[in-house]
Amino acid sequence: MIEYAGSKKKKEGGLPEAEPPKRNNISGGKAAAFADCGHIVRIEAQKDEMIRTLRELIAIKSVAGEAEGDAPFGAGVQAAFDYMLRLAERDGFSTESVDNFGGHIEFGGDVLNEAGETDAAREIMGILGHLDVVPEGREWDRDPYGGEVADGRIYGRGSSDDKGPVVAVYYAMKALRDCGFSPGKKVRLILGLDEETGCRGMERYLDKAGRPDFGFTPDADFPVIHGEMGILIFELAKKIRKNDAKGIILRSISGGSAANMTPDFAKAMIRADSYGGITKAAAEFCRETGYRVCTKGVGKSLEITAAGISAHGASPEKGLNAISVLMAFLSEIGFANEDIKDFIGFYNEHIGFELDGE
Repeated sequence: MIEYAGSKKKKEGGLPEAEPPKRNNISGGKAAAFADCGHIVRIEAQKDEMIRTLRELIAIKSVAGEAEGDAPFGAGVQAAFDYMLRLAERDGFSTESVDNFGGHIEFGGDVLNEAGETDAAREIMGILGHLDVVPEGREWDRDPYGGEVADGRIYGRGSSDDKGPVVAVYYAMKALRDCGFSPGKKVRLILGLDEETGCRGMERYLDKAGRPDFGFTPDADFPVIHGEMGILIFELAKKIRKNDAKGIILRSISGGSAANMTPDFAKAMIRADSYGGITKAAAEFCRETGYRVCTKGVGKSLEITAAGISAHGASPEKGLNAISVLMAFLSEIGFANEDIKDFIGFYNEHIGFELDGE
């Protein structure tokens, strides 16, 4: 970022009525019981319901925003959280919300004590997912919140990161529970609400709900990875001294909507006595580079916009940084203020289009 200057009847809340679980008295969490409990058949039978649930969850624009009342991460994130808790409660799972900063859905487990009696398990296996999404950006061929099903895929923000995995885990838990399987440890699906913006909520959740004994997250690549990249968010600031020299003046520059996504749009506003040379330079820049830079008059100023391609911050190579496109073009403009020229030069030399930090 940069800135300058089915057929089931639905109940209240939009969720279909749940079918009661069928028990076969399997307990203990043993491998044989697990193999025989019929969970795979149940998952296949729930396919349409799983797809419907994911589509309804995708339709909730859960981009983290400013706190609103009891919703610390904004109304959209809270709506997605409420949806999952209602779904779980309808299906008979136990749930917990920690001040709407995070929560979980849980079932199991049973263990035998020394007397041969059944006790509640103390150990917890945590499965960590999240319901917030990064901003949708531009240039979508489909509605980012439409949940469109086409070509064997579901299209929409969060379909893979991380609403799809959360829904998959939920229905796996439901299938195991409904076929009578009782794990030897508690299975806890933890719902994060601000994973894309810093995980402040998870710190609050863990402080109050406690940490699981072990676990995994489906927010990764199959089959398993043992670590992933972190993220470093910082600011580069430069004091821009006032300059009364005549010439082209940069009034403002902005771009990007989140620190963990490739900016697909950037804009600069400039002032000058005439703009013919700048618009001509922009057209030539586009022909030479293949990038998209547009200019238009706004009052007495000239607006310069650059288009990029949005991508998640974990895979920036799949996108195109619009800020870098804009900076590359601005380096061809002779601004009157030397500090402005120095900052643009610094950006292009030390950041530019590189992705590996070199």
